[in-house]
Amino acid sequence: MALVSVDYKVFGLVQGVFFRKFTREAANKYGLVGWVRNERDDTVTGVVQGPVDKVTVMKTWLEKEGSPRCKITKCEFSNERRIERLEFAKFTIQKHCVHSEAFTMHHFSKCFQFEKLAAIQACVEGVH
Repeated sequence: MALVSVDYKVFGLVQGVFFRKFTREAANKYGLVGWVRNERDDTVTGVVQGPVDKVTVMKTWLEKEGSPRCKITKCEFSNERRIERLEFAKFTIQKHCVHSEAFTMHHFSKCFQFEKLAAIQACVEGVH
């Protein structure tokens, strides 16, 4: 079975309308793995991986369907590539990414309000 990975960025009214939740549900329905997160520019980005035919269905879902209350204006796909094995165990909703603009000093300072290293780690992983 050929596996593929693709990055996506969805534009329009896609935040505050449960888009990430419905994206995870659709990915799970199709047996796909990867992640989804809100970005500062009001878009939603992510990665989806799985069998080529299922990823193709998910790409159509991201372009045309989305959550019931969303209004998708455009969806861009990039970095589409064949992979030997899945790089994720499941499909997740990401809260923050240390390597992205979304992880601000505000988030970091919230972490230092806690005394334990475990709390800081939880904050970095988006659990706070």
